[in-house]
Amino acid sequence: MKVTELSPRQRRVLHKLAEGLPPSQVALETGYRPETVSRLHRSELGRTELERLRADAEAALAEALPKLVADAVTVLQRQLESPLLEIRTQAAYFVLAKLTPKPTKDVARQPGNVFEVVTVDDTSRADRPGSPPLKFNKDVDHGKTDLQN
Repeated sequence: MKVTELSPRQRRVLHKLAEGLPPSQVALETGYRPETVSRLHRSELGRTELERLRADAEAALAEALPKLVADAVTVLQRQLESPLLEIRTQAAYFVLAKLTPKPTKDVARQPGNVFEVVTVDDTSRADRPGSPPLKFNKDVDHGKTDLQN
């Protein structure tokens, strides 16, 4: 049997499986019984087509990724250069949060512990002149972040 022997409906099933949907959801969306979807998924023809679809998706992602990263860096750079302090601070915090190693298990992880407080004291804030300094609190146990005025 060759891959070209799949019906359009079977191809649709395999595309949905390649997207990561569970067989039960694929069955609901395509009108097939779950057993039929599973049988197609396990068949040699189905496995071959799924491998091809996944390889195509990986190649498309590898091709698109450099532009996506460049666009994300441009957006982040604009935020870091924003005239609004809150936007600059949030962007800087995002960068620091991604670059800072996660605490190890050796660190005392008690709920409510604040492991990082950053105070920004800028009385010439363009967004709200004369407003109190900003503080970031990050809860070690729950990963919550607050922006406090």
